[in-house]
Amino acid sequence: MVRLVIAEKGITDIEYKLVDLDHKQNLSPEYITINPKGQVPAFVVDGQSITESLDISMWLESHYSSPSLLPGETSARSRVMADLAELYEINFFAMLFGIPTQDRVAIERESKESIFRENIEEAERHMKEHPELREQYEKRLETYRAKTGRLVEPAYVQENWKKLGKLLDKFEESLHKGKFLSQENDYCLLDAHATAVLARLIKVDKENEIKTRPKLSEYWSRVQERDSFKKVYDRPTTMW
Repeated sequence: MVRLVIAEKGITDIEYKLVDLDHKQNLSPEYITINPKGQVPAFVVDGQSITESLDISMWLESHYSSPSLLPGETSARSRVMADLAELYEINFFAMLFGIPTQDRVAIERESKESIFRENIEEAERHMKEHPELREQYEKRLETYRAKTGRLVEPAYVQENWKKLGKLLDKFEESLHKGKFLSQENDYCLLDAHATAVLARLIKVDKENEIKTRPKLSEYWSRVQERDSFKKVYDRPTTMW
């Protein structure tokens, strides 16, 4: 999401540092110091860390004014911000990695819980070795424990799928009024964040969520042709 914003705004003075999630670099003392949540992305500026994709995007929008990725017209801007807020109310992790139906709980519980077990053990090991960072690691452990519980709650998973379906229906309606999600013909922050969501749906074989909505399907084809998409998705992605 953030990389799409950076590419669309043509920002060239930001230094990237890859955090290898497969090797748990997000739990390293160096990264936990930057972001106690142990999540990506994190944006460090003037000695401060911004740790949410939307907050980073808004900072970039305010400090790199041209080209603007927010509509100039007040009602359109309000609509974009409301849709972004709705997008961020959805727990995509639970949807994509959780147990979707009650009859699958007994079968999948162990595998789902094991997703976090190794990470919890790794965080606890680092915490013992670096007691000065105990507070930061405790924050990450709280997140892991909360997510583990939600993975095995099919009702919670289905609730979030319903939220996404409602939002995608709203996108479909907006795209009847303009080429992009602002209902206008200009690409905006909402497009950058929504594009990453659609890309993840494709990755987890949920393409039908896009194909069953004709305007959204056209839109997905269109955004893939943008230079920003080609630049950001130049290799297989493991995160968004």
